[in-house]
Amino acid sequence: MLRRAVEAEEDKPVQALTIEAATPESGLKLYNALSRFHPELELDDEDRQLVIVWFDTDREIADLLDTLHRFLDQRMNDDESVSSVCVATAGRSYNLHA
Repeated sequence: MLRRAVEAEEDKPVQALTIEAATPESGLKLYNALSRFHPELELDDEDRQLVIVWFDTDREIADLLDTLHRFLDQRMNDDESVSSVCVATAGRSYNLHA
């Protein structure tokens, strides 16, 4: 049973989670907070900073979202410059708040 679950995840295509940073400073903070996921920093067509993380398993997206929530909780306690983030994956957008 476990083997089937692992095999099913191996067949999943690689997906991206894109986080739109409100400011260049918040983009850098998000990039640093997500460093273990090997994020990329890019600019969109309107020169907004994007942090992009690639994943291919449900476990990776769960860990990524957990890290984002912990980051937001810490920001609210230590530094209110980042209190929410807008993320997009698979053509859908979501707002995460502390």
